Amino acid sequence: MFNHGCSSFFRLRKQYSSSPITLTPTEAILESNQEQLRVFGRAEEWSDIRVLGVGGFGDVILTKNVESNKMVAKKVVPVVKSETSYEYTGEELIHVQLKHPNIVELFCWEMLEGKLHLVMEYCSRGDVQGNLDEIERKDALAYFNQMMEGVQYLHRRGVAHRDLKPGNLLLTEDGVLKIADFGLAAIFIVDGKEVELKGRCGTRVYMAPEVVIDQESSYLGPPIDLWSCGVILVKMLTKDKPWNEALPQNRHYRMWLEKSRRLKKTSPWRLLDKTSRSIVDILLEPDPLLRLSRWKNHR
Repeated sequence: MFNHGCSSFFRLRKQYSSSPITLTPTEAILESNQEQLRVFGRAEEWSDIRVLGVGGFGDVILTKNVESNKMVAKKVVPVVKSETSYEYTGEELIHVQLKHPNIVELFCWEMLEGKLHLVMEYCSRGDVQGNLDEIERKDALAYFNQMMEGVQYLHRRGVAHRDLKPGNLLLTEDGVLKIADFGLAAIFIVDGKEVELKGRCGTRVYMAPEVVIDQESSYLGPPIDLWSCGVILVKMLTKDKPWNEALPQNRHYRMWLEKSRRLKKTSPWRLLDKTSRSIVDILLEPDPLLRLSRWKNHR
């Protein structure tokens, strides 16, 4: 069960589905999950080792098979209980349908004592945020390319992540980057049509201006992920953030909007070479429609 998650990096890309994700818990999905659960929770014994991370949507625990020493990561999410049933977030139904070498694989899930347990592949090197100081330029560009492969796969399947940041990008022992944490993910293709999303989601430093400026306004899914990727690239290359939030009242962001000549002399911009800066210019385009079209042309 566990080896296929790690070896998926070597599969042919054409084997991965590009059909839109559905939140409907089909019989095939539920049956597959039950099969995986029997392997994980019934046939062998597992032991919690340590807490890998604590977040607003749940804790992630390193869990080991006591016989084989196989490691998995278990995310435990508190779920609100109604009078009749548990209200699922939908995270597991989105995540389990995603199969790509640059996305953390979800093996199975189970509801236990009012908490949703998500059993995922373990990435031993932790997240990009914790490795920033060791990431050199060539590493940053390699990770960026892998991140964009994963993001483009998500968008082909009609999923917007909505919380891309260094803390949600995990690294395997072999240096493969994997996108994690789909607690804020949303489906933007419904019945074959693209729909707008709502809700201020994510971490403010990485939020696109159309998200951070108005909590009630709607927005397109793919452009907000692209914006986050641009900020992440700046962070990986310079170890610094371009601004605290993409609002005109923020001086650093206002300089970006005004295309100030002083930017080239200030951090982090002075640390970017021409190639990196050209990519960042596309991804941090304030107009979401222009951002999306420019990236498609560039890609």
